Amino acid sequence: MLRLRWPGRWLAAALLCLAPALLPTRAGAVTVTVQPPDTTVTVGDTFSLRIQIDAVSDLKGYELIYGYGGVLSYLGPLAGDILFADANPYLVQPLADVAAPADSAATDVAKLVSSAHGPGVMLYLRFKALSQGVSPINCLLVDLRDSFNNVTLPPCVGGVVHVEGPVPTRRTNWARVKQIYR
Repeated sequence: MLRLRWPGRWLAAALLCLAPALLPTRAGAVTVTVQPPDTTVTVGDTFSLRIQIDAVSDLKGYELIYGYGGVLSYLGPLAGDILFADANPYLVQPLADVAAPADSAATDVAKLVSSAHGPGVMLYLRFKALSQGVSPINCLLVDLRDSFNNVTLPPCVGGVVHVEGPVPTRRTNWARVKQIYR
């Protein structure tokens, strides 16, 4: 019986050529950034950082994980404007940080009916400043999904938060005020 070995080789070559198409892609035109990239707050302040995306045409869901330092406490996410722009339902699910110490803010987001279009704010991350210091805001994972559940891993630009202590002031009395204006 004559056995053909070529079809198996052609099939293997075809699969090798198709393999890169099945892997997650890096988006060249889309960038996710933390805004403002350099923030200064005072101990005890509650503040939000915007997670913004450049132009995107079909965004059905995304997972964001950001790392932060010990001078901050993560309070939770708020939906960005690209989610509620078309008045269709969406889901914003904060994920618990399972390893101590708490140092990452993770969120899963999905559009339930339609897909989102950008540019715009994807999410607001709310923090509270606990003590003086500097906290980098690092992108650990940005995973975008389109309507066909294709994965896109765009480049991400993080930020930094400077936490300053309260500024001591001297009590003012009437004698000090008169000295200033004489």
